[in-house]
Amino acid sequence: MPTFEEMYLFLSDYYLHSRFSGSLNVKDFPDYAQQVTKSSMEQLSITGVGYISKYDSRTGRVIIFDKYLQILNKDEPPSQIQASAPHLTHILGK
Repeated sequence: MPTFEEMYLFLSDYYLHSRFSGSLNVKDFPDYAQQVTKSSMEQLSITGVGYISKYDSRTGRVIIFDKYLQILNKDEPPSQIQASAPHLTHILGK
């Protein structure tokens, strides 16, 4: 099992800055990064794997890691996140 500091460094490497370290500037949630780290450690101890969602990940894909902080899904292609909603012209026929 990783230490709190090891987990914090791992998460800070793979989370988007705005979703992790950038939260330190938000006055309503000054300890958000520590809470995410604590929660990730709890999940890892219970299930044996941890996750970072594609929306929180700096890689744009889900990251699955084990108790040795090794990424288990390195070879998966990046997720496709659509930047804007499609136009409905193909449905409406215009």
